Amino acid sequence: RTSGVGYETAYDTLRLGSSARMARVDIELRQIDIRLQEIVVQSAVDPLPTRSISRLTLRPEFIRQMPALGGEPDVFRSIQLLPGVKTVSEVSSGLYIRGGSPDQNLTLLDGVAIHNPFHLGGFMSAFHGESLKDVRVMKAVVPADYGGRMSGVVDLTSKDGSQEKIGGGAGISLINSRLFLEGSLGEDGRFMLAGRRVYLDLVLSLFFNPADVPTYYFYDLNLKVQHRISPSNTITVSGYFGRDVLGEPSDSFRNFEIFWGNSGGTVRWTHIASPA
Repeated sequence: RTSGVGYETAYDTLRLGSSARMARVDIELRQIDIRLQEIVVQSAVDPLPTRSISRLTLRPEFIRQMPALGGEPDVFRSIQLLPGVKTVSEVSSGLYIRGGSPDQNLTLLDGVAIHNPFHLGGFMSAFHGESLKDVRVMKAVVPADYGGRMSGVVDLTSKDGSQEKIGGGAGISLINSRLFLEGSLGEDGRFMLAGRRVYLDLVLSLFFNPADVPTYYFYDLNLKVQHRISPSNTITVSGYFGRDVLGEPSDSFRNFEIFWGNSGGTVRWTHIASPA
């Protein structure tokens, strides 16, 4: 039996004599066409992700690795380390993207525009880092649905919460205290709650006369609740509240207080029209 790839198999009978000698046998094979089955080639690695121009996504793990101010990483100060983003001084967390000023940027939290995303006159950002799931920075080629600003876009998304047991964390630094909680609300619901309070007024009162130091502090609160009504419908409610408070010294006879901040919320209904 003689065979070869691309040739028809040939069968023949050879009779070997009793004498021990070498013999050469020439066999002619006829060429034939061979039809193979379908061959599917699959890559062992994932394809390279599609990268958009001047778009970056920051994860909480990256933000926590950045230098911290007062023991707490600041979102905007982490963004300042990216290419194409500058700051005018070390005491400001304002973002100068592609030469635009901070008031020319669009800042969104769960789709809600935050018009004053700073505390302490721009010294700290108005977002609790533990409550964020990801941060997207668009420095150029901004889509039309992000219209309204001349410079970049900072789109922040808060965490959805955990489907497992309740967990979280708390921290105390030299200037603030913070709390983060997340957990399950039954089989079809989950929540996330985060807040912090800066006690700069209490710290200054330890070193100065309370009658000579104005009272100043700020706080913010993030809340997100998600409930699955059916396998194809989910309702998500999220809200943010932040405020700076500046007032007269505690021992002053005058009653003067001014405050500013942001508050907003969203209700989102997610429907899966088709499982395909």
